[in-house]
Amino acid sequence: MSENPRYLIHQIFSLSSQHSFDPLSKIHLFERKAGNTPNQFENTEREEKRQVTARYDEVFPAEENQRKDVDDNCGLMYLNEGTLLHNCKLRYNRKQIYTYVANILISINPYENIPNLYSSNTIRSYQGKSLGTMPPHIFAIADKAYRDMKRLHESQSVIVSGESGAGKTESQKCILRYLCESWGTTAGPIEQRILETNPILEAFGNAKTLRNNNSSRFGKFVEIHFGPKYTVAGGYVSHYLLEKSRLCHQQPGERNYHVFYQILAGADERLAQLLKIGSPDNFHYLRSGCTQFFGNNSSTSKIPAGRKSKLCLANTVVSDPMVDDYTDFQRLSKALLSIGGCVVNSGAQVSMKIAAELLGLEENELKRGLISRMMQPVQGGVKGTMILVPLKAHEAAAARDALAKAIYSRLFDQIVATINKCIPFGDSINYIGVLDIAGFEFFTINSFEQFCINYCNEKLQQFFNDRILKQEQELYAKEGLNVPRIEYTDNQDCIDLFEDKTMGLLDMLDEEARLPRPSPKHFTDEVHKQHKNHFRLETPRKSKLREHRDIRDDEGFMIRHYAGAVCYQTSLFLEKNNDALHASLEMLMETSMNSFIKSLFTQKSEISNGNSNGYSFNGSKAPKTTMNKLNVASVSNKFRSQLDVLLKKLRNTGTHFVRCIKPNSDMAPGKFEGAQILSQLKCAGMTSVLKLMQKGYPSRTMFADLYEMYKALLPPKLARLDPRLFCKCLFYALGLNDHDYKFGMTKVFFRPGKFAEFDRLMKQDKESMKQLIDKVQSWLYKMRWKKAQYGAWSVIKLKNKIIYRMENLKKIQSAVRGHLTRKRYAPKIATYHKAKFLQKRFLELPKIIEKLHDSNKPMWSKKINDFGINIQNLIMLIKKNLHSSKNEEALLCARFEIELDNLLKQLKTQIATDEKRKLQEMEAKIRAEKEREEAERREREEQDRLKEERRHLELKRQQEEEQYRKQQAKIEEEQKRMQVIQIQKEKQLEQERLDTELAKRLVVEKNSNAQMVENSPVSRPIDKSKSRYDLSSWKYADLRDTINTSNDIELLEACRQEFHRRLKQYQDWKAKNENTQQNTHQQRAPDSVYTHTQNGATHANGSTVSNTIQRYFKVPFSSTADFFSGYPIISTPQNCGLWYAHFDGNYVARQMEIHPNKAPILLVAGKDDEKMCELSLEETQLTRKKGAEILSNEFEAMWYRWGGGPYVSRSRRRM
Repeated sequence: MSENPRYLIHQIFSLSSQHSFDPLSKIHLFERKAGNTPNQFENTEREEKRQVTARYDEVFPAEENQRKDVDDNCGLMYLNEGTLLHNCKLRYNRKQIYTYVANILISINPYENIPNLYSSNTIRSYQGKSLGTMPPHIFAIADKAYRDMKRLHESQSVIVSGESGAGKTESQKCILRYLCESWGTTAGPIEQRILETNPILEAFGNAKTLRNNNSSRFGKFVEIHFGPKYTVAGGYVSHYLLEKSRLCHQQPGERNYHVFYQILAGADERLAQLLKIGSPDNFHYLRSGCTQFFGNNSSTSKIPAGRKSKLCLANTVVSDPMVDDYTDFQRLSKALLSIGGCVVNSGAQVSMKIAAELLGLEENELKRGLISRMMQPVQGGVKGTMILVPLKAHEAAAARDALAKAIYSRLFDQIVATINKCIPFGDSINYIGVLDIAGFEFFTINSFEQFCINYCNEKLQQFFNDRILKQEQELYAKEGLNVPRIEYTDNQDCIDLFEDKTMGLLDMLDEEARLPRPSPKHFTDEVHKQHKNHFRLETPRKSKLREHRDIRDDEGFMIRHYAGAVCYQTSLFLEKNNDALHASLEMLMETSMNSFIKSLFTQKSEISNGNSNGYSFNGSKAPKTTMNKLNVASVSNKFRSQLDVLLKKLRNTGTHFVRCIKPNSDMAPGKFEGAQILSQLKCAGMTSVLKLMQKGYPSRTMFADLYEMYKALLPPKLARLDPRLFCKCLFYALGLNDHDYKFGMTKVFFRPGKFAEFDRLMKQDKESMKQLIDKVQSWLYKMRWKKAQYGAWSVIKLKNKIIYRMENLKKIQSAVRGHLTRKRYAPKIATYHKAKFLQKRFLELPKIIEKLHDSNKPMWSKKINDFGINIQNLIMLIKKNLHSSKNEEALLCARFEIELDNLLKQLKTQIATDEKRKLQEMEAKIRAEKEREEAERREREEQDRLKEERRHLELKRQQEEEQYRKQQAKIEEEQKRMQVIQIQKEKQLEQERLDTELAKRLVVEKNSNAQMVENSPVSRPIDKSKSRYDLSSWKYADLRDTINTSNDIELLEACRQEFHRRLKQYQDWKAKNENTQQNTHQQRAPDSVYTHTQNGATHANGSTVSNTIQRYFKVPFSSTADFFSGYPIISTPQNCGLWYAHFDGNYVARQMEIHPNKAPILLVAGKDDEKMCELSLEETQLTRKKGAEILSNEFEAMWYRWGGGPYVSRSRRRM
């Protein structure tokens, strides 16, 4: 679209049925509104102010002049669906029902007679006119087919396609009339007989349907043959797929074939009495559908009232300009109508008698043939024995319908054969065939007829795609026209669904008929099973119509055709495909006294019994007739074979297409339904053709053909030209625009409508042709003069080129002489240059020497000076021996070059060595300085860390000391209170003692009756242990095992307390005994540790130490000794030393004694308990002793120093 925000657009999408608004009734003004989504637009009508929302891809640019129409849609500025539909609408409203898309004609049914549209004057005006020179018309297509036949010497075909009711039959009649009237007037009766075939075939093959009052229920291909002088020489009619099921039953609103109503409406009284003619309501085959006649006011009055049905009397006749039952009446047989009244009951005697009389049969024979059939045993019995088998009511009805369809089908075949015999046929060199076959059909209920018709249309649509789209684009590519490729929908997969061997629908239908018990449901189930994942086939429930969704999966299937999805009900597929007829009925008809009826069945019997080499019409072996089985002929197989023959004919001929369009579903004149028409145009491939022709060249001709076409008009000078050169000269002389044509490899191609312009220029009068020839000659003279000028210019250019080359040759010679001289002295010069280069390199050596160490400079200076003298001597030697042929100096130069390289390499090595030594010395100094600084830094950090830890320990000690003082104050206060209580208790006890003594005295007195009551002594409070475990009775071994194995934390703690309590008692006992007996005491800890315990220091009740705390202490054995962290002085007293203790929780875990003159003592809890301090951390009160607590690393260092092993804390052992 352009950048202007306002566009004229067409609404081409379908609106729902409740809208009365026609989307193409107005030209809409489009404007993009703020807030709309990117893919939506608003369309506002200028008159009704209605807004319609459309998708972006449904909005198309329109022409500037909305009231202008064009004959060829390729001439539109914007080629799209909207402009195509709008152009068709404008022309349709102006009664111009024909439009071109390149060489394809679009015909929209007007449903009314347009004056002078098909008159003789109109026919004459189109004769010999190229396509595009006259307004679009069906006559122009017929004339083009005739001219192509003459020009290309090839038979032509005109394919008329479209939906039912689109006007295909009328279009075919117009083409036949044009060909016969234009080039058949000298043929005498041939023209008349060819034109008279249409009313006869329409009477027997056309019927009223819901969508068309004159619908062709068969397909026909009419061939108009031409002789050597290209005049009509004969004709031939081929027919396909007659809808025989319509003979027996019709849908409501539809009629049987026209011939029956024409007989009823047009027969006179004598014939009516002879044939027992009455109202359509009297006939079983007519009253199931519409029983009204077609006619007008004049013809309706001529129909006797007794022959009109009740519906016709109530609603009058049906009016259609193309159908009139009375005026179209032909004298025809009445037998089939009477057969329809033969139902199997007692009231059918009259119909039976009439049918038997008209068929030339005995009444009893006909009756017996309809209600029974003859069978012959295959095995057993006397040879030739016949058995009469009665039929059920439905079987008899089926036999009756089969007989009626067989008679009508053979009658129709005979009529067509008779027509072909009646048409005179002379020498034929080519023909023009016009194909009219039932268009694509889709109803609410679709059966076998629609199945075959739509299969045929799929094949024709593929032929159209192949001929117009595929082959056209292949030709463009082959000729090198560089036309962009247009994509189109290929329906080959749908055709494969029908035609695949064994798995195709047609073969599966025939295979089902061969089963012993064929069933439509089994056939449908097999179709769904074999094509479960096929894109084209679905179950009925996937349909968009509610009526189809009610169909079960085994009752039908839905096929996605090129024109849309169609749902088929398969209940009658097998019956309609087989056309079963009992052999006994066929034999009965062969005995008819009516020679015509007898001939119909005799000819068929001869073919089936083996005549004509035993082959049927399609080349397959004909089955033999037996008395036991039905004569089964596959309708689908026959139709498929005929369709293949038809397509083979079409492929061997040049093709022209006429696309008939149905403008509305009501068959009303002047009504244009845009959505329905656009759908038909898309299905017909018009939109794809429009895209292709926008860049394509629909008209083309061979260079040789074009040359031969106009050779007779050319003078001898031009006639001798090459065909391609002739075409080039001709187009330049005519002044055609380069855009209007294009040269290929073998052909010249024209834009749509431009070939007609070219042809018109070539068919002018003699004077104009003379001027044209003068232009061609003038253009040739100009071209030849230009060639002469080009030759002269080439000679001048050649002379200048020779002069230029001569001057350059002198320069080349000078350069060569210089080159040879330089080549002769090149070795000496090269050696001299090398020597000078060595001298230049030598001058850089003093700078390098400055980088050496002072000790190495004298040695290297002497070497460099000697080398400089040698180079100077070499240069002087080269100058002296310049003209000598020998080049000994080159060897000296090479040797000096190697020496210089070695000298430089040695200098670099020496410099690198000196630099490396300097760097190593510097690195060593820097490394030593860094190590010293790092050691100082680490020492400072370690001192700071130790100082900080000692400060924390001191703070912690002070806090514990403060806490201890507070606890001691509380203890002293509690002791004072307990002393007061104890004094009161002692006073009370003393008073009770005195009272007791006084009471005893009273009791012991004489004559005293007093008795003394003993008071219970004041009970002292029992001190129960806080622990819930009583371990006083446990043995030492039990306590040790529990400590080593138990996971109960409370039990472990209780065991440890009990163990240390006993150990303390043991140590106290041991200390007393040693003092009394030996007066010796072995210290387990310094005296300062036991000081508080011996002085009777008390501790706060309930105070506990965390079981996970790790604390370390160092205490001297003598306060006078001066010890450091190292080993003590040797000269210290014997009792001097250091005591180290590691408390894991509340008790000592590791203990060390370091004495000056003896080996260290290392003790571990659990192993050396008797030798270790038994006091708890609180009892030792080391936490309150200033300077006693040390860091863990100090203890560990001393421990490992004196050979102690690793230790695992109690908390980690539990984990």
